[in-house]
Order: sequence, then structure tokens, then C-alpha cells
Amino acid sequence: MMLVFPRERLVFLCTPKSGSTSTVEAYAPYAGGVLGAHPRLKHIDLATYERGLSSIVRDSHGMLESVCLIRDPLEQLRSWYRYIRRPGRRSEKPVDRDQTFEDFVADFLESEQGCRRETQYEFVQDERGEVGVNRIFALERVDRFVDFMNERLKLRVRLPVLNASKRISTPISSGLESELRGRLARDFELHEAVLKAEEGWQNPGRRFESRPAPGEGVSASKWGKVYRRRAKVVWWRPWA
Repeated sequence: MMLVFPRERLVFLCTPKSGSTSTVEAYAPYAGGVLGAHPRLKHIDLATYERGLSSIVRDSHGMLESVCLIRDPLEQLRSWYRYIRRPGRRSEKPVDRDQTFEDFVADFLESEQGCRRETQYEFVQDERGEVGVNRIFALERVDRFVDFMNERLKLRVRLPVLNASKRISTPISSGLESELRGRLARDFELHEAVLKAEEGWQNPGRRFESRPAPGEGVSASKWGKVYRRRAKVVWWRPWA
């Protein structure tokens, strides 16, 4: 899913299992556009956005600053594992519900495509394979992200706790964890850098100067009134 704030020149990309449901619930009412009603569009990565959507936005409102959340890669896998084991959820494959967490990680490592799941590092890459998101925040310090969003959008909202799976035991051997850290070395390095950045990690190769979009437009706070009148959670609106 993707939240677009054209007036504030901001686009939020929803990284899987990294607080995206809570973020959408908190900020979608104030977005100029929300894309992601179809399940396949729920998590639009940077390359997909730049390949097919950014030009549409840029033609009307100029460049937007891309922002997302990431989390500790091992904890993201734990979140995926808890998610697929939810009671009543349709499994991706029959063995999913019977796997231990170590089985799940081993399956991830043995699969060339990581169990068909895109890594966080891949999610933030552009089409050249370089980290392209302008600013990244760590879920472990979500307060920094909320402060940034509220200041940028001139809001005072809090993130609700949503889509949280029941806590279950997810032990992992030191050997398997070491193998995982080697496989996802870029992910762990990026997360460490992001976690240290108090105002969010700012991409040195894509510095963005924040200023209101030129021409007519309305603030994010005013979009909230429109949103509530329409009474829809996910929609797309032509911008002024």
C-alpha cells in the first residue's frame, strides 16, 4: 500500500510486517491518495513505484520524498512466522502451519527467492539495485517516525497497535542465526544505520529538500474531512 501526500511532497511505502497496517490506519484519512485496495498492491516497493507511478505524481506535483519503516530482519521473519500460523488463516502451502521457526528460517535460506518473500533491502532498492528510498525509520523507534510524520503533515496523531499476531515461541540456534545474518548482511547493516539515525536515515545519494508543492492544493489535515465524508479506507483521489 502507498500513501501519497502531494501538498506535503511525501509518499509512504508500506514495508511488509513493519507497522504498515497501523501507519495506514493513522494517516490514510489525511492522504491525498491511497493505493492498495488489491492484495497484490498492498506492499508496493520502491522499484515498482518508480517504474509505474512516480512519473504520474511527478508530472502534477514534482518529486515526492519517499519514506518507509523497516525493522530488525530477524524480527521481521518472526513476525511473518507468527502471521502464517494465525488460527483460521489460509496457509501459503500445506506445511507452513506445521513448521517450527527454525524450519521456517531454513526454508527461507534454502530458497533462492527467500520463500518468495522480498527482503527489506530489496524493498527499498531502485531499479538499479541501489537503496533509493529517501528517508527510512526503524520500527523499534517508531516514535521518531511519528514525530516526523506529524510535523510534516501538521497533525497530532498516534499509531494504533493493529495486526499484531499472538506471541509464540520462536527460538533459533546460534548457527542458523549466523547463517541468516550472513545471507541478509545488507539488511542488518541498513537496519543498524537506520536505528542510529535520530531523524530517520537520510539517503546520502538522494537528499530531498522539503517544501510545499507549488500551485494549488490542500493540507493533509483538510484531506481528513474529505476522507470521513467518503467513509472509505482505501481510495484514490484526483488532486487539485
